[in-house]
Amino acid sequence: MMRSAIQFEDREGRIVCWVPCELTARDMEERATRLRSWALIIGATIAGPAFVTLRGAEGGRICLPLKEWHPAHPETGVTVERQAAGPVARLENATVMDAHDVAQAVLSELGGRGAERGDAEFYPATKGSLTGDLVIPVCEDAVRQPLAVAV
Repeated sequence: MMRSAIQFEDREGRIVCWVPCELTARDMEERATRLRSWALIIGATIAGPAFVTLRGAEGGRICLPLKEWHPAHPETGVTVERQAAGPVARLENATVMDAHDVAQAVLSELGGRGAERGDAEFYPATKGSLTGDLVIPVCEDAVRQPLAVAV
């Protein structure tokens, strides 16, 4: 068991496109490549690296941030949505397989003061990596001082 520091930051609102994915390096990378190709074909500007939104029992969604809104066509299987700005808790060096449990531990460590505002997100450290940063949307009243959680 290791203890990791929880850092808080504010995130701006954003536009993301996404498709469902399995939580394997191969599927995440194949789906991210598919989203990048879709963005290139429609002329969208990619605003950052792909990340995975963890959907509990549903698995995940591979997401790609976009600079501007582009409507998705149902036949592509790609969904586009706006996500609100707000505070997030960040934990470094998480693994995608443990990310859901770690997110729950972080929320427990906050003691109810930072109730979850959305799904946890996993940002791979490098392309195809199963290790990276875990980002958890939290409420405005989340503790704004460094905390640690056992993982």
